[in-house]
Amino acid sequence: MIHKSNLLIVVLSMLTLASCKKDPEKKLPTVIQPEIMDSIFSNRFEGVIPCPDCPGIETSLAIHADSTLNKTVYYQDKPEFPQQFSGTWKLKDSVFEANFDGSKEFYKIKKGSLLARVGSDRKEVIGKLAQDYLLERAQQIVLDSLSGTYVKGDSLSEPYQVLHLKHLKKDNFELKIVLTGKERTAEFSANGTYNKDNNQIEIPLKDAYPDLLGTLLIQFSKGKIHLTTKEKEHLEELKSFWDETFSIQGTYNKE
Repeated sequence: MIHKSNLLIVVLSMLTLASCKKDPEKKLPTVIQPEIMDSIFSNRFEGVIPCPDCPGIETSLAIHADSTLNKTVYYQDKPEFPQQFSGTWKLKDSVFEANFDGSKEFYKIKKGSLLARVGSDRKEVIGKLAQDYLLERAQQIVLDSLSGTYVKGDSLSEPYQVLHLKHLKKDNFELKIVLTGKERTAEFSANGTYNKDNNQIEIPLKDAYPDLLGTLLIQFSKGKIHLTTKEKEHLEELKSFWDETFSIQGTYNKE
């Protein structure tokens, strides 16, 4: 006859054995080495994501150690400016869950120099399109390489705009735009500072023109720069250099 105490021990032993058998089947959490995380936090990641109605979406992502991140996207061949988003992230296993004002995106760590845009199920795109969803570690930007001459329109435009961008020292840049028409010319000139988090130059307009408000932004995409203002309500300020119907805002192509 088995005593109740012995029966209890047998039952507990069976439960213990059953739980032990299940443990090996549990997925162990992925641990990312600190040096890989340091590499991610100190670099930007870039790629061209597929777009349903344009050649591609230039995407630049910077993930910071303080659980914040910045993203810039530019829809190629569309009459739009680069769009910037700020958000927060949390890491589960090897996948960053990025939250941009309620809109979530997921990026999987492939290695310290490579991220993959994945779905909400955290699964990678497979097949021929897999490479199109990769973001590679961007080369460190050499600020001198941003210097150059950029044009908007052509020599028959009225006015014809030529933009000169010059790297001075450290993060400082000089901007000069010459507008030329049949009967007159005008010039805009100011200095600004490069913001590496958003890969843009920021120019407080009042520093150069006390009567103007807002911050002029110079944003970069492949072979182009885009001029706009940080706040939409200040776009009108960019019409002060020729007439009220024309603005220095727009996209300029590098010569």
